[in-house]
Parts: sequence; C-alpha cells; structure tokens
Amino acid sequence: MNAVVREARGWIGTPFVHQGRSKGAGCDCLGLVLGVLERCGHSIAVPAYAEDWQNADERFLYNGLLANLEQTSQELSVGQLIGFALRPRGPLQHLGILSQSAPIPRFIHAYGTHGVVESALTDAWQRGIVARFELPIGD
Repeated sequence: MNAVVREARGWIGTPFVHQGRSKGAGCDCLGLVLGVLERCGHSIAVPAYAEDWQNADERFLYNGLLANLEQTSQELSVGQLIGFALRPRGPLQHLGILSQSAPIPRFIHAYGTHGVVESALTDAWQRGIVARFELPIGD
C-alpha cells in the first residue's frame, strides 16, 4: 500500500478544524495533506488563508501547490493529490488523496462537518477535478 494512503487512512475520524493539521485533534483538507506529508518526512509551504477563502476567486491554493509539487496529466493513480473546484469553472478549493483506483475509485479528504473521511470518487466529484499532483512519497 502507498505510504501516503496508509498515513492518510490513519487520519480518518479526525474532526474538521479550519487551518488545523493535527491527526486526531483537527484539520481541514489542506491541513490533512500537509499533516500527512509531514508525518511521512516531507513538507511543503502553502500561504496562510482566511476562513472565508472559498468565497473569493483566488488561485492561492493552486499556486501554492504548484510551487511545491509536480502537476500531472496522467490518469488517476493511488497516492495522487486531487484538487477540486466546488463550483463550475471555479478555482481549486478542495483537496483529497486518491486511496483506491479500482474497482470503485475512493479518496480521503477532510470535509466540513464530517471531518476526515474516505469517500467514493463519484461522477459528481470527478467532474470537479481541476488538478492532480504527484506527492513525493510512493510505496
């Protein structure tokens, strides 16, 4: 199993906390990714953001990730970081880690009142994908 996925699965059940990145205590979607990478021995720098950043048409999240990670055009693969727009033609606003590619794709993400969960990558989620990044940790 991919090291990132193994670590991310250990975060399932962590409550949602804006700008948090603590396993078990709280995180948001970016904090989940940053926390997982840190616990796997890697770190990336992404600028701080306001709690209402989703309402602004900002590309800070995309630009911050692009400065630290390699964007890929390859098909979805386990361990990839997936970036989603939450509205049509919107900016990247949500992140998840692909945890399973077949038979049903799944991803791990910190989501609103649900906290960190593993969800099916449904057609609706797939339509929202605006970027994919390779994380620096493999098997």
